[in-house]
This record gives sequence, C-alpha cells and structure tokens, in this order.
Amino acid sequence: MNLLLSSFLVFLASQIAVSLPQEPFLERDLQTPYDQLPELSPEAVRLGTRYIEATRMQKRDDTSSEYAPYNVTCPSDLLREGTQGMNSGEQSFLSKRVDSVNKQTRQFVQNSGLNISVNDVITDKDGPRLGMAFSGGGFRAMLNGAGFFDAFDSRGSDSSKFSGLVQSSMYITGLSGGSWLVGSIAINNFSNVSYLQDNVWDMDHTVFSPYSNPIRDVEYLNHLRQEIDAKQDAGFDTSITDLWGRSLSRKLVDAPRGGPGLTWSSIRNQSWFQNAEYPYPILISDSRREDEHIIPENSTIFEFTPYEFGTWDNGINAFIPMEYVGTHLNDGSPPDNKCVRGFDNAGFVMGSSATLFNEALLRLNSNGTWAEIARSILNRISSKQNDIAPYPNPFQNYTAKNTSVANNFKNFPTVDLVDGGEDNQNIPIWPLLHPQRFVDVIFAVDSTDDENGWPTGSSLVNTYERIVNSNHNKSIDVRGFPYIPDTDTFISLGLNARPTFFGCDGKNTTLKQDYVDNKTPPLVVYMPNYPWSYDSNISTFTFELSNGKTDDVINNARLAATQNNSDDFATCLACAVVQRSVERKNMTTPAQCKKCFQDYCWNGTTSNKNIVYNPTILSGSAQSLASRTMGFGLATMLVSLVPFVLLIA
Repeated sequence: MNLLLSSFLVFLASQIAVSLPQEPFLERDLQTPYDQLPELSPEAVRLGTRYIEATRMQKRDDTSSEYAPYNVTCPSDLLREGTQGMNSGEQSFLSKRVDSVNKQTRQFVQNSGLNISVNDVITDKDGPRLGMAFSGGGFRAMLNGAGFFDAFDSRGSDSSKFSGLVQSSMYITGLSGGSWLVGSIAINNFSNVSYLQDNVWDMDHTVFSPYSNPIRDVEYLNHLRQEIDAKQDAGFDTSITDLWGRSLSRKLVDAPRGGPGLTWSSIRNQSWFQNAEYPYPILISDSRREDEHIIPENSTIFEFTPYEFGTWDNGINAFIPMEYVGTHLNDGSPPDNKCVRGFDNAGFVMGSSATLFNEALLRLNSNGTWAEIARSILNRISSKQNDIAPYPNPFQNYTAKNTSVANNFKNFPTVDLVDGGEDNQNIPIWPLLHPQRFVDVIFAVDSTDDENGWPTGSSLVNTYERIVNSNHNKSIDVRGFPYIPDTDTFISLGLNARPTFFGCDGKNTTLKQDYVDNKTPPLVVYMPNYPWSYDSNISTFTFELSNGKTDDVINNARLAATQNNSDDFATCLACAVVQRSVERKNMTTPAQCKKCFQDYCWNGTTSNKNIVYNPTILSGSAQSLASRTMGFGLATMLVSLVPFVLLIA
C-alpha cells in the first residue's frame, strides 16, 4: 500500500507544482544523485568526453515545447513503393560500408583460427553480409543483448577472438527491450556498452520515480506533462506511449531531458552514420486494430530506419521518409501540402517498439487487491485507446502497385502500433529476410520470456510459421527461411541451452526456388539467454536493478555469447559467417567447419516430449530471479503508473 500512497502523493504534488509559476532549474543527468549536483552544467561536464560530437548534435534549446511536431512544406512524391527495392539512402550507406565490412570480416575469420583463404571467400562482390537481431524482453533483453553486443564489439571490455563481429555486420535490428539497446547505441553516436553503462544508463532508479526524491520527482513529472501537453496542443493525439518514450529517453539518451527534440532521422547527421562506420539500425513495431488486444501472427510489421518508416508487407509495401513521419496522407497526397516534422522523436520511436501495456492486461490473471488496482489502471488506459502508439496514417486509401491484397489501414486515419514482439515473433528477423538486403547470416539473440523467464525458441518457430502459412500478408518476394522445429524439440534437444545453427545447408530451404535464383535464406545463429554465471531471467516488468545485478546480467551474457570464451566456438562462428559465400563459390567446406556443423547445426531430429524448462546456473543451483520478481515487477510497474495514467486522463 506504501507504493500506491507514494505514487498518489507524487501525483498530488505534481498538480500543486503545475499550478505554481514555473521557474527554470538546472537539469541534471539521472546518474547523479540529487544531492550531489555538479557545479558545472551537464554540457560542460561532457566537453571532456570522446562523445562530444553526439552531445553537441543532440543539444538544442532545452525547452519542453521541442517535443511538439511542427508543419513544413511537403516535398514531392512522399511515398516510395517497396517494389523499388531499398531506398537510395540505405543503398548509399551500404556501398560506403562494403570495404570496411569485408576488411573486418576477414580479420575476424583470421583471428578465429579457421583455416581458409579469406581473400578467396570474402570478396567485394559476394562477401558475407551479416545481421544482428536483438529480441524484446524489457531491461532483461536490453542488458542480455548488451552482453552479447559487447562480446562481439572490437571496442568491448574484453579483447578476444569474438570481437569484431559487430564491425563485420551490415545491419542491426531491435524490438521492445532490444530496441532500447539498439536505439540507445545508435542515437548516442554508436557508443560502446561500457560508455553507456558508465555515462547514460541508470538502472538503479525506476523510470517512474527516477530521482528517489519527492521534490525532484515532482519536477520530473511536471516536465513530462509539459512535453506531452505541447504535442497535444500542436494538434496531435497523445497516449501513454508518449509518456513512456519520454521517460525511457531519460535513461537511454545522453542529452538534457533525454532530448525532447532529438529525432530518429537525425541519426543521419552523426559522423558514424555519414561515414557508415557501424551497422545500419532498424527498429520494428506491430500494428494493432482498435478492436484487438491479442496481436495475430500475420500482423503487419512496420520498421523504423534512419531514412524511412513503413512496411514490406503486402497491401501497403510502401515507405514514407522518416523525417516526415506524422504526416497524414490520403492516397499519397498531403492535405493543403502540409507535412509534419519532429514527430519521429527518438524516445517515441523506441517507446513505440516497446508499448506493451495491452499485453500486461492480458497477462494479469491473478486476484486480490493489487490485481484489482492494476487491472483498473490498465482497463482505463485500454478503454481510451491509450495503450498504443498512434501515428497519423500516411497509407490511408493507398494501394500498392502489383498487388491485389487489401490495405488493412485503408479506412483508418491512424496507424496504431504496439510492442514489436506481441505477434510472438520476439526476435526482429523480419526486416532481414528481404532479397533487397541479402543478409547471409543472422545472429539472433533471444531474451524472450517463454517459460520461467527463459527462451524456448518460440520466436523462431513463429517466424517460420509466418513465412510458411501467412502468404496473404507476406512481402511480395520474401526470402525463404531455414526449417525450424517446435519448442518441444528445442527443449528436449537443448537447442535453447546453447547456440544452435539453423540452415547450415543453403539448399535445404522452405522455398526451393530461392537457391536456384541465388536467394538462399540466411543461416540463423540462434543465441539464447542462458544462466552461465547468473540467473538473468529477470521479469520483463522490472524497471530498476542495482548496478551490481546489471553487471551480473551483462557478464553472464558475455559468457553465453562466447561459450565461456571458447576458441573452438569462435572457429565455429567463423564457419557460420563464411558458409553462404563458400556455397556460392562452390568451394569445399573446410574440415573444421564440418565438425562445427555436426556440433552446432540442428540435424532435423524432432521430439514430442513435454518438458518444463527451468535451468539453473552452471556454477551452482540458484533460485530463479524471475520467479522472485515476476509478479512483484508487474505489480510495481502498474501501481507506479498511477501518476502516468492521471497525467494523460
């Protein structure tokens, strides 16, 4: 009851604060305790860091009204057909990046100990193209993904044979908690994990009460209100996703107040992007109709890139420039030739990929006082359609060329988006499957809570089923996918207890013609969250974690990523990296790789055993952290939402 009372008092104080004359005050980074404010401004403190360029780019006039979108004159031809392939900006980025990717990949393969002629197998024309996909799962996914990312980053805390895979990758995708990782890295000048841990992320304090001080928390809530009111006063629908995104930004974005005027499209202005130094970032969200609470498997998947927002799925298969997201179009034309800028706030985009409040309502099946309070909160959000991210619809009355599939959003003024994993495809693989991107290898980092806070492979299973069964909603020429067994097989054979390769033979694909057309499906390196040294299965609804536990989760992920820094596994990852190039060149598979594929590739064996999955850490048994925190984490989140709900009432 103390939590509820505290939340109510915070809200009451915020109402008093709003009624008083507003005076500007010094904004601080969330990492600094309120009673230890530095004498220098945050901008001056950052002058000595190696990321000054990103901070300078992000810093604008620090007023809450910056969050409000604004109108500009429209360019011509706002919508681009997906049938045209990749947009010119993405093509230019990839072209700049090819030489660097090939150089880094050769270096990685050489360091791995694989005995192969890297100059023969990795060439400019058909060198391997890699993608990294980070699943959802709240801060569990963000931190587990951070450990995998750091293990594969040449700037990582530990130099090893695994470092350089990040630099060798062409794409990096994220959804929900994975979008917080990918988004925070990308928007902060593609910072490394150590920098973000030390200077940006603050896991010790919850997003709902970040200062642990009533006065500062009142000011925090008042700032949120100012920012959201400014957007609403500008004529745009707002929802709890706005509050969610603004709150997340203060943890994820290295800028005053989390950068209320910082947009996702502004990534293009950063030097790392202009020089194509790191992978191309993509976030995704699922669409949801107003009458839906459960998201279907064939829900339209929308993607956010630095250049565009849209979907490859049939019925739309079109994109609008990212900087003009928020513009409502009717059959491709804007009203009064007015377009919107500033709607693609970086925090709002990350929040859109992680709007899971309707899912929380579905998962709340317990009884009692806490459950009733939580259910009341969520029902209020849901009844007002505030549990989604509303985007003005640029695809209203639009029909993609060369398709007879109906546009699911033809009659709606908004596109309503929710958490990108609510269609149960919790690893953002979909953007990497299109021939235009030609990804050879996908490193699929899975932090899903399938059972007792651990993944059981369900995300891969559901993506496989979408490709095989949902023909009416697939992209026109989506590539095939490796065969994937059911979750019983994953658990019975331990495929979710260690890295597993799917699709080691490029000819063994769901679409046989793909191999003939040189469109072989990617080889998927499935990398599940597993307790090597720590029970990292924390609840999806955990929003604060001590720095020590944060380090434990990240360090556990490093061990899982490298299989305890195994030299043999480094060689096997190199085999996965070059396999499609070896096949395209009709080269003989190295003996080392044949052994690796025997050890790590799924061999087609299935099992129908129904086994409960609840692993214990390899260094000894321990109580599951998820079992200790799942219910409490959800209850804490929902009760903490009281002032948030009242703010948008």
